Amino acid sequence: MRLARAPGETDNEVATASSRSKSDVSSKEETLGISVEPLTQDDARDARLRPVIERGGGLVVTDVSPEGPAFQRLQSSDDPGGPDIIVSVNGAPTRTRTAFREALRKVKPGDVVTLQVLARSPDTPDGWASRVVRLRVR
Repeated sequence: MRLARAPGETDNEVATASSRSKSDVSSKEETLGISVEPLTQDDARDARLRPVIERGGGLVVTDVSPEGPAFQRLQSSDDPGGPDIIVSVNGAPTRTRTAFREALRKVKPGDVVTLQVLARSPDTPDGWASRVVRLRVR
């Protein structure tokens, strides 16, 4: 699955994100132990992602650190049955990394964060089911 630049993201932000190593993730992503990439309208060409785009999109979980609070709670794009797609954090829509960071801005270590996630599901007509994941921030 190839992810393109989200509307509103600058080329600099995309270049910075793509040149980053997995150990050099943003501090807000690090607090949950995940890496994310935005879905875009270009991803609508992928039949598996089309229903997610139609629901408004979100952030694809591309990596989950074994040391982070999201380990075994969120599925990355490399996991069987993955990837999970984060659509909101504490009720705030998260369609871009900027929105994701802003939603986590006031979160402190020890706080519990509520993620609304779309996960692959063979039991739904469009192949995606909504679920809530609560994580304690480190």
